[in-house]
Amino acid sequence: RELDSYLKERALNYFKEKIVRVYELKELEKAIKEQKCVKAPFCMNEECARKLKEKYSVEVRGTDYPESERTNREKCVVCGEEARFWVYIGKSY
Repeated sequence: RELDSYLKERALNYFKEKIVRVYELKELEKAIKEQKCVKAPFCMNEECARKLKEKYSVEVRGTDYPESERTNREKCVVCGEEARFWVYIGKSY
């Protein structure tokens, strides 16, 4: 049981270190180059998701579960329109 707790905590810490909160495309691009997972404000528009995939080879991976983190008037990292949620964006390896 102690080993399970240790491994779980270690994995969570590793995962948290790999997530970077960004507000602009320039920050997103830098984080992706550093092989980080990005958490960014997003409008939930398919066209914005498509642009991320085409330009940066990344995909919107989802939101926090069970409750998605709503934005507080932040702008979408792609289009600049009002964002709805903070989403995870990253590459599939």
